[in-house]
Amino acid sequence: MNKKIIFITGGARSGKSYFAQEIAREFPGPKAYLATAQALDEEMAERIRRHQKNRPEDWQTLEEPLKVRRLADPGRAPESARVS
Repeated sequence: MNKKIIFITGGARSGKSYFAQEIAREFPGPKAYLATAQALDEEMAERIRRHQKNRPEDWQTLEEPLKVRRLADPGRAPESARVS
């Protein structure tokens, strides 16, 4: 199986989540979604809840706002965050 990592960046409210979900739907197999937002206020907390609701249930969601690099290292990533 070919594995693919697609890294999408952009400003706040630029459509990254929607764009990422549309691309991911084109690929078969398991999906892992890295969410980096932090709920620093109620508006952002609501946006995060909406994004969580919009993701398919069979996608693995990894929530890590600051230490993203450790998720790429199987030896350092928490067991729940390891994607095989």
